[in-house]
Amino acid sequence: MNLRNFRSRVIEITPTVDTSIYADGDVLFVPNAITLSTSEYGESTTDLEINDIRVTDDEAQDAAIDILFLVASSAPSVGSLNGSVSATTTDVKGVIPISASDYRTVGDGAVAVGDFAPFTISIPSGSTLYIAGISRGTPTYNAASDLTVQVGIRNFAPLP
Repeated sequence: MNLRNFRSRVIEITPTVDTSIYADGDVLFVPNAITLSTSEYGESTTDLEINDIRVTDDEAQDAAIDILFLVASSAPSVGSLNGSVSATTTDVKGVIPISASDYRTVGDGAVAVGDFAPFTISIPSGSTLYIAGISRGTPTYNAASDLTVQVGIRNFAPLP
């Protein structure tokens, strides 16, 4: 029998977005590393489950977004901010679509919760998990910090 210790955490990032209008298919935000501490996840972070995603949009643009999960040994490129996508598909390990209808208005902003089946990503030794965004609409943000992304991650670390 193989017993595992399930360690879950929500990681929050505030990616930098451009304040000029986006075109559908532009890079909404470039890859941001998701740092996983060995004290919380143990020495082995090879099998991670992505089980939750939330996007907070301070400007209530409610724009559809594809959230990309990438694994690479150094920062991968998906293209320039607010430019055409040029991702290497071998780095992309998962995509979660956030549709415009996923957003709910909250005050002056909006919050979207992704509707997807949890999936596992294997991270080889020496590699890092990254998250990037592709615009599937034409939003215009007022500040570079108008989006916040929260990712639910569970690690399947073997018990000692």
